Amino acid sequence: MSIVKELWDGNIKPRERNPFINPQFSELSKHISKNREKLAELLPDEGKDILNKLIIDYSEMNAIYESEGFASGFRLGAKLMLETMQDA
Repeated sequence: MSIVKELWDGNIKPRERNPFINPQFSELSKHISKNREKLAELLPDEGKDILNKLIIDYSEMNAIYESEGFASGFRLGAKLMLETMQDA
């Protein structure tokens, strides 16, 4: 089956790739969680609300960044394939 059909049919899910395979990501995630908990303990309730909103906003921004990065990489790969086919 073609990769385009697999992608269209939903059999390939780029968003579900597992970043936790990378030990650097896993370690950084633990570090962030630990520091977030420490900071939350120091803040009054209003500060905790602001921290939670900041984390949500950052997560949304990161999702947009990831989506744009995927699209950019996909376009670059397509351009490389087109150039390869033209030179053949």
